[in-house]
Amino acid sequence: MAHQPSHQPLDQLDPHHELLHEHGDHVILRMSTLAGVLGALLFFTVLTVGQARAEIWANETFHIHIPQIINALIVLTIAVIKASLVALFFMQLKYDSPLNGVVFVFCIVAVGLFLGFSMIDLGTRNAIQDYKAGEIQQGGLGISVPDRVNTENKPITEWSRLARIQHIVDQAEKGEIKLDGLSAEQYYWQVDRPRFVHEHVSHEPVRSTAQQSRPPEPLGPALFEPEPAEHPAHEGH
Repeated sequence: MAHQPSHQPLDQLDPHHELLHEHGDHVILRMSTLAGVLGALLFFTVLTVGQARAEIWANETFHIHIPQIINALIVLTIAVIKASLVALFFMQLKYDSPLNGVVFVFCIVAVGLFLGFSMIDLGTRNAIQDYKAGEIQQGGLGISVPDRVNTENKPITEWSRLARIQHIVDQAEKGEIKLDGLSAEQYYWQVDRPRFVHEHVSHEPVRSTAQQSRPPEPLGPALFEPEPAEHPAHEGH
């Protein structure tokens, strides 16, 4: 007697039928299923971008500030839905052995635990030192050392740029430099900073090699006030 298959295709007339095998064999999905999943992914992508633009529009038009925790929950929920669609249909976990689904979920939970334990101190990082609070950004969140420097909680790069611009204003008022119709900030970007970079940065490549580590290009001249260089008199060449 010929062996009869234990499972029958959903549509006998469709050569690309969705057929679930006992041992998790490869499944050929209908084109309509793939197109539907693709449409759902594109929809949620547009929804993510629209949510970000709607937040900016609400803030600028009605001065409504949406808390960051709400924004994070919305975008993370959309991301979880999209990832679930990809895992269920494109990775075919929906048609695979349940054990593979359990392993996949276990891996996701494990990654969540690693990330969660690394973020448990986000709300208490400023308990001892204030400058450790807030988001990580270029130049940090500033420093405050009594009787030495106070960046007013601004990133060091921004504070140094503003300090240099103020120094240019002071020099212009004393007649030490001429702005030639430029504002102090324009003078900083067009004259002062390029001159500083040209005089104090080597023209050697900044990329490090296996034999030598090279420092990156400085971000601005006002992190310190360099002493005027004393150039010895050169004799005729």
